[in-house]
Amino acid sequence: MSIIRAVSFFQIAPFPFQFEGQWFSIAVILDRGELTNTNMHQIHLKARENDSFSIMVQMPEEDCKRLYFDLCMSGKPGRFRRISGKQDNPVTVIETDYASFAIIGVQTGSIRALHLYSRTSEASDAVKEKYLFVAKCINFPVNKLIYLTVQTDMCEPPSAFPDFGDTCKAEESE
Repeated sequence: MSIIRAVSFFQIAPFPFQFEGQWFSIAVILDRGELTNTNMHQIHLKARENDSFSIMVQMPEEDCKRLYFDLCMSGKPGRFRRISGKQDNPVTVIETDYASFAIIGVQTGSIRALHLYSRTSEASDAVKEKYLFVAKCINFPVNKLIYLTVQTDMCEPPSAFPDFGDTCKAEESE
């Protein structure tokens, strides 16, 4: 079963504003590709009016370097396109409760990954079990599970997002 088809198996509701705020990358399973950074990162989401998001990833291991990109709604709830420079990759929210965890599938030309995100730097055992269950249901190799390294020095949350314009609106008008 592909990541894209999994969204119909695990139903989510279309409430983008509930995703806003801080998340932590907890774990990843790669079906294809190689992981080059095994550190936990802070991810900040800001919902946009068009059911899309601005994303900022903070990397403590690189003096809190910040990466920015947009997730643009892709027609159905839970399906997005990650727009960053020349990259345009599908991202699928497979399951979430919005308050504590999100299981998200990402696909690029060379990587197919299933990510676990949490609102805190630790996920509960029940959430970890759910993540493994979902991974098995969509045929991800659970023996390749990597729990990301918690960093001792995390970054200060941003006071505001810079305004780079809305990549999603630019894409819609083309």
